[in-house]
Amino acid sequence: MVRNPAGFWIRIGAHLIESIMFIALYFIFGIISFGFILGIFDVIGFLYPLLLPVLWGGYTIGKYACQIRIVKVNGENVTLWTMIKRHIFGTLIYGGPFLFALIISILILWGNIEEFNSWTFEGYIEQIDEQIGVDSDSALIALLLLFFGVLGSFAVALISAIMVGARKDKRSIHDLVAGTYVTYDPPGEPTEPTGPAPSMEYTETIQPSDKS
Repeated sequence: MVRNPAGFWIRIGAHLIESIMFIALYFIFGIISFGFILGIFDVIGFLYPLLLPVLWGGYTIGKYACQIRIVKVNGENVTLWTMIKRHIFGTLIYGGPFLFALIISILILWGNIEEFNSWTFEGYIEQIDEQIGVDSDSALIALLLLFFGVLGSFAVALISAIMVGARKDKRSIHDLVAGTYVTYDPPGEPTEPTGPAPSMEYTETIQPSDKS
């Protein structure tokens, strides 16, 4: 049962805090290390939303700053499998239209490129640069597919945002996929609404009096 769900703007605020944090760290360490450890930051950026909520009771740094956290709909803390569904599968749903358009576009262009004279990387680049065998119609179709793929992914993200604002339980698409929601309740709070205790009704039984 969903209890005290967090709405759209507070969740956006948590995302903004984390985005600013990662951009600042990426910039600072990129200058210091001249890009040497930026690959490590890419790994951290991938693992961060998967592992931290599992280890920290549903919190990330941004969510903790906003005092909201991710929990399962049954009130339990999230697991690694829960976060894989929420983050990875959810991302695939949002990026699905663009990914599909990208694959089809590559197949269209690849099918119109003549057989390479050289299978080296330099030969590949040279033939692409000279546009050997790629007609303008195919290129236009590929570009249109990519454009509509971007629009499709944007539409899915927009629908998800509207769901957070409009639904009573404030659950987005990736929440529905993972069986989660975002709540204001801290760990240790009851995660299901507690109703009033059942009343104890007193019933007086009147015994018939014995008459002699």
